[in-house]
Amino acid sequence: MMASTLVLGNSQARYFYQHIDANDQMHIISKSGLTFEKAWLQLRNIVSNYSILVLHLGFDEIAKRESDEVTLSKYQALVEKLWGIHPTLKIVISGIPPRGDNRFTNMIVKDSYIRSFNEEAKSVNTGLSSVSSLLPQLFFIGHGYFMTNGCLDRSLFGRDGVHFSMSGVRTVVNSIKLCVKYVSKQSDSIKVRDSVKKVKQSNSVKVRDIFKKDKQSDSIKVRDSVKKDKQSDSVKVRDIFKKDKQSDSIKEANHGKL
Repeated sequence: MMASTLVLGNSQARYFYQHIDANDQMHIISKSGLTFEKAWLQLRNIVSNYSILVLHLGFDEIAKRESDEVTLSKYQALVEKLWGIHPTLKIVISGIPPRGDNRFTNMIVKDSYIRSFNEEAKSVNTGLSSVSSLLPQLFFIGHGYFMTNGCLDRSLFGRDGVHFSMSGVRTVVNSIKLCVKYVSKQSDSIKVRDSVKKVKQSNSVKVRDIFKKDKQSDSIKVRDSVKKDKQSDSVKVRDIFKKDKQSDSIKEANHGKL
């Protein structure tokens, strides 16, 4: 039986396969240091074989101190390219988890760095959650269980505070499987007339109609969902991935709370 879902992730996804069986119809690919650019190279020749793609990315970018706006723009560029070659692909974004302290005595990580990382991760996740509510082929998993009453559940992480413990792996995979189950039940032909304009001369929905390009800018804006800054020649990523300023919690769009 050929897998209908591909899960592509960084080294945090290394042991996902241990909780996948044949009935899940999932193929797991985990690559250490997987950037968005490398993810595209990995996906471009194989993604057409799948109907659902789960992406577990972004941790490495934030770890390198890239801003939330840069990370969001890279996510957006990747999604656009994927829909360019596979217009009906359903994409599930697995949120960037927080990180904990490193308990290896020879590798001390400053608390200030961990706080900064977690703030950026939360900001990116908020943006991803918001934009997923605008696009019917995009879904988001927030993994809210990593934090309880504002405190990190350290039991879900290994000693380095980055990779998941066995309990953490099982919890994350179960969330992914639950979301994929929901997504797979959706109509095979997702109607996008409420969020995008179909090209009548084409049988596929083109990404340029989902992410309408600003002709005066190299940036891409989501049509009808983002207000253009008239004082700026470029559309900022934070306006594309509009954050929900009324909530500190991450909304898991389209399929309810996982």
